[in-house]
Amino acid sequence: MQAGWRWYGLVLMAVATLALCGCQSALRGEDECPGDPDKEIMELREEWTRAPYNGIHDDHGCGSADIESKELIRRKAENILFRYPRHIPTRFFAALLAYEANDPLRATEHLDTLFALQPVHPEAAVLRSQIALEAGNFVFAIHFLEDQIALQPDSPELYEAVGSAYFVAGRAQDALTALSTAQGLGAPKWRVAYNRGLVEESLGQVPQAIASYKEALELMPAWPPAKARLEGLEKGYPHAQTVAFPPANGR
Repeated sequence: MQAGWRWYGLVLMAVATLALCGCQSALRGEDECPGDPDKEIMELREEWTRAPYNGIHDDHGCGSADIESKELIRRKAENILFRYPRHIPTRFFAALLAYEANDPLRATEHLDTLFALQPVHPEAAVLRSQIALEAGNFVFAIHFLEDQIALQPDSPELYEAVGSAYFVAGRAQDALTALSTAQGLGAPKWRVAYNRGLVEESLGQVPQAIASYKEALELMPAWPPAKARLEGLEKGYPHAQTVAFPPANGR
């Protein structure tokens, strides 16, 4: 299966090499630096939504000198994490930023540390499985997600993600079952319909896939991926390969 795995997209990033409160980078029983990491990360996330992809010191032009680049935001996030190494939201945010910066090794380091601190975290599990799938390791992704589901069986995101892994592994019926469960737990119907259409298309079930894409478009009008696949099937030109699912936490 071809990888549009950036669809999973969980986005964000950060870094900074400023004064670090005299803290140590090793994990401690408690974070000792004073301050409010929740507030700091919330503010950093807001900065990220406005940030361009420029380098650290690039001129953004148009009077936007007060808007920082995503690379600088990634540095700030790493700085916050240095001061609060056990803060789960910061750890996850840093993993997202590393992933968006095409640094899956650093993202994986953050996620592995996160799970050592907090064994169950659906959003982090989705990202970890995505990185594994992009590396071609669907066996790990499936086992990891199944373990996460055993710990939190009411998470629609986990079922969507494991459906993606089953799909890539060629386990179409398992993917359809996972999608059905995800929808029953509250996953967005438009996304489940589109994903179901992908599985049906891969099985050569063109009429069913057309119906699924139409359902997705009824719920999410003019959505480009569903629209393109529907038009292709209606014209008699099914795609040679189906792409990966959209993100479980997609924007």
